[in-house]
Amino acid sequence: FSHMYEFKVGKKVIGDIDGLSEVYDEDTLLDYYETTLDSQLKLKQKFSYIYDFGDNWEHLLKVEKSLPIDPDLQYPVC
Repeated sequence: FSHMYEFKVGKKVIGDIDGLSEVYDEDTLLDYYETTLDSQLKLKQKFSYIYDFGDNWEHLLKVEKSLPIDPDLQYPVC
């Protein structure tokens, strides 16, 4: 069991294309299996993350800096 979620970056939405294709057109929706956040984000850019569409937990985020990958860490890290 998992909750539906989406990331809104500008005019693009990253999420489950099967679950969101009725809400967004194909030019807007990017498949979360094929798209990474870092490929869509720029430094200082704001974006939203909505988790659990039933409760609709919306988080507004801003990219403050980008760090190199640390091979000693297990990702994701917040």
